[in-house]
Amino acid sequence: MIAQDDSMKQNWERWALPYGAGLTILGVLLAYGMERRSWYSTTDWQFELMSSLFLPTLITGSVVTLGAGIVLAWRTAVKVVAITGFVLVPVAVIMACVVKGNVHDWTLMYVMSCALAIFLGTMFFLVSSVRLLWFKRRL
Repeated sequence: MIAQDDSMKQNWERWALPYGAGLTILGVLLAYGMERRSWYSTTDWQFELMSSLFLPTLITGSVVTLGAGIVLAWRTAVKVVAITGFVLVPVAVIMACVVKGNVHDWTLMYVMSCALAIFLGTMFFLVSSVRLLWFKRRL
């Protein structure tokens, strides 16, 4: 088995969150494109491609984003985690309020992605608070 050095671990931690968020956004865009395409035809290859890719892309992106967020929340500086949570929650709430949701189309995926971002931002708040209190207790 090949031993991993610290640079490989840091590289994974550095890129997992943007890749996960990008996959989640791609999943929402694929759902949007699939719905728009379904107004014209549901028998062409573009519709088939989007309908078969949007859900795995969305789920994979959400899982990777959540996992990377948990890892980074424990390993990144407390101040950075707290600021990220402070920025992420209001931005996700505003983004969720911009689009009028419907459970039968792509907006459900959009709103659920915003809910994931709100959860992640809240988790950042909680983790930074726990880490700060634990650090103060140790002093």
